[in-house]
Amino acid sequence: MELNNYPLVSIGVLCYNTGKYTIEALECIKRQNYPNIELIIIDDCSTDNISVNLIRDWLQKNSDCGFDIKVNFRKKNEGVHSGLNEILEKSTGKYLNFISDDLWTDDKMVKQISELEKLGDEYALYYGKMLTIDKDSQLLKETEYQHYFPDDNELPKGYIFSYCVNNFS
Repeated sequence: MELNNYPLVSIGVLCYNTGKYTIEALECIKRQNYPNIELIIIDDCSTDNISVNLIRDWLQKNSDCGFDIKVNFRKKNEGVHSGLNEILEKSTGKYLNFISDDLWTDDKMVKQISELEKLGDEYALYYGKMLTIDKDSQLLKETEYQHYFPDDNELPKGYIFSYCVNNFS
């Protein structure tokens, strides 16, 4: 993929009382070696007196990061589904990624979008290997997914959403 052919990727960050971890996630986004990112941050009315200030500080320090950044500090807690829907509404990218208190490798977006561009428009969902970390972001174990699906080319119909919700939430 040539540099000028990178499609816009929207990255949605939904936060509720996860300040330190949200900042780590934002730093992972900033370190991506992918050049065309739109960042959408929704704080769902955090009550910990830390999260909003940390996010505001990060935004001020990183105003020149090169991303188009959209932010909403909600005045009322409306829940995860409402937050994800707001991210979907604000998103203008060809692709959409969600991150909350996760950490990404620096090349995650380049690898993921390169693969998605090869697959074509008939694919709507893409996921990859996960590493489990502790509260200090230290690696605990590497998770393998081969045993979940009998055939990599065909997922049971209707199963993918419950699989993602049950295994990644």
